Amino acid sequence: MFNKEDWQKRQEGLNEARNLLAERDTKPNALDGAIWNTWRMAEYAVNAGLELLANRTDRGHQLDKSVDELLKRKLLSRSYAKILIQLERYRKKAEYGSYSREPSVHFNAKNVQDCLNEVQALSDEIAAHLERLGRLP
Repeated sequence: MFNKEDWQKRQEGLNEARNLLAERDTKPNALDGAIWNTWRMAEYAVNAGLELLANRTDRGHQLDKSVDELLKRKLLSRSYAKILIQLERYRKKAEYGSYSREPSVHFNAKNVQDCLNEVQALSDEIAAHLERLGRLP
């Protein structure tokens, strides 16, 4: 269920992702942390959007299919499916390392920045709906 404090924590996570991206040369695993924080915001924003539609949340990490539903129902102005598929692959690699089912996945600072920018745009679109409905200030 949507919670303002949880939304704020995820937004703070995006700020942390930006900081980690900037510190990538001096902090080990900075890109992994940035990916993880970015993915958390993406998942929460998509779930908040789905809740606005039908009071359900995505339980299977199929964010790409969920954003297509949000696009079809006019909660989003464009599809973020491609970047969310990439972000999920990067997240699995960052989280599971060599145990990931996709061990050949590699990402760099530009990939992380692209994901961060797109997730910010996605969350901004969902935030606009939440604000309109009085669920965010």
